[in-house]
Amino acid sequence: AVKGKRGDNGERGPPGKMGPQGFPGPLGLKGQKGELGLPGQQGIKGDLGPIGPEGPQGNIGYKGDRGTTGPLGPPGRPGPKGEIGHPGMKGSIGVRGEKGPKGGHARDTKNESTKLPAANAPIRFDSILYNHQGHYDPETGRFTCAISGVYFFTYHITVFSRNVKVRMIHTMDTYQGGEDQAGGGAVLELVAGDK
Repeated sequence: AVKGKRGDNGERGPPGKMGPQGFPGPLGLKGQKGELGLPGQQGIKGDLGPIGPEGPQGNIGYKGDRGTTGPLGPPGRPGPKGEIGHPGMKGSIGVRGEKGPKGGHARDTKNESTKLPAANAPIRFDSILYNHQGHYDPETGRFTCAISGVYFFTYHITVFSRNVKVRMIHTMDTYQGGEDQAGGGAVLELVAGDK
């Protein structure tokens, strides 16, 4: 038999069923930057940071109220030795004593001489008005300086039938007569241990 002519193309049929998923395509180009997003929620409080450097000195503040008086401090060192003072004024003449009883017999000069101290020896006073610190020794008749300083000494002596000689450092006073009364004074600069 003889082959006939080819017929005209038919109409396009309906779409077929969906085929299987194809392989992923190549990586596309980087897209443009998106718009700024909304602010996020506040985060939790962070840890305490390190101490910062010391700041500059501030202005001087106002003067505060006066504080309470503190305790008494220790005593200070002794000051320098002062100059020797001037001798004091001469005292007034004492009141005349009462008249003694009339003597009956002449004195026993031997007995009187035994009461007198030896020459150039200290006088031991048997009547002491004040010796609280004990610097005067009644046994020896000597005053011993315990604290260095300037001292003022006076003396009043009455002696019967003898000469009186009183020596105080470089001063020598001599009195003579039947009844000798001697009195005087001196300012002496002593150091501890002087007698």
